[in-house]
Amino acid sequence: MLLGRSTGKKHCLDELDPAAVEIIARRAKAELRKRARGVRKTSGASGLTARSAAIVERVLGMPALANAAHVALFDPIRSRNEVDLAKLGETLRQRGARTYYPAIDPETRLMVFRDPGDPEAMNELGFGFREPDPALPAATRLDVVLVPALRADPRGHRLGYGAGYYDRALPGFCPPAVSIIVVFEFELAPELPVTPGDFACDWVVTDKQMFKAE
Repeated sequence: MLLGRSTGKKHCLDELDPAAVEIIARRAKAELRKRARGVRKTSGASGLTARSAAIVERVLGMPALANAAHVALFDPIRSRNEVDLAKLGETLRQRGARTYYPAIDPETRLMVFRDPGDPEAMNELGFGFREPDPALPAATRLDVVLVPALRADPRGHRLGYGAGYYDRALPGFCPPAVSIIVVFEFELAPELPVTPGDFACDWVVTDKQMFKAE
């Protein structure tokens, strides 16, 4: 039966089993993820450096950052051309704020945030990005969380790499913390598929614009 054909009582789309809808959404995400990684991989490094600088400038101008004392950033996976927030971290620390970075528990696969003091002291521990020393205490409060993504849409939904680390970690801090997705302008999407457990963020910032999620 084709989608959209009337059954006489209900639209066929309304009769789709929720489990089937979820499978379709997950398959759509996988395809979008593959395409997004391909586009970013072919993007010029120098151009992305300039775009990252523009994103940092926009984020620094946000009211949420004005008096933030505890901010979660992320160390970019350089092989994947992620947004580089190094200058943002430097500026925040100069203001006296503490900056925290993601750390993955290898047994539970849960993500926490730790303050390494100096980000250069972090090391790659098997997940592709540098992490703080596992012996450091995990953050118990945050004011702002900067969130990486491959794609983002106006509703604050994001397309990550599929492990769900941020989707599981963010509800523990937001609210009251403000969640901000940072992506390159070419990574904005009109709408992304949503699956159970997805966390919608508060803001989206690119190198060209920023907007509150609706």
